[in-house]
Amino acid sequence: MTTEEVERYLDALEDKLVHKTDWRRFFSSRAELQGVVPNKPGVYVFKDEDGDIVYVGETGNLYGRMKDLFDTRNHNLRRSIGRTFYSGHDTFASASASRKFDSITEQFVTKHLCEKLFVSFIEVPLG
Repeated sequence: MTTEEVERYLDALEDKLVHKTDWRRFFSSRAELQGVVPNKPGVYVFKDEDGDIVYVGETGNLYGRMKDLFDTRNHNLRRSIGRTFYSGHDTFASASASRKFDSITEQFVTKHLCEKLFVSFIEVPLG
């Protein structure tokens, strides 16, 4: 592929992902993922209520990655939301890839994902 062909391909992916794909609120449970999110490689984007893109990720398995978003240890977006929006809470303690937030902060982060963010994803052959 030439550089121009690669640029056209990436522009088309961006257009499809950001402009031509249905945006939806994030899933309120893992069960909601079933039959909606494919077990395929792809790209996913989160935007806030103002329409600003807040996170872009790629994965070898969209379904698995969306499931990861329910566990703070498995996804940096959850940790970022916790630090950014809930670090002032009395029970707040930093989370990491090996430690979740306290149960109250975990609930706040899940509620934030479900009520304040929208997700869009498309299958993209990676590799």
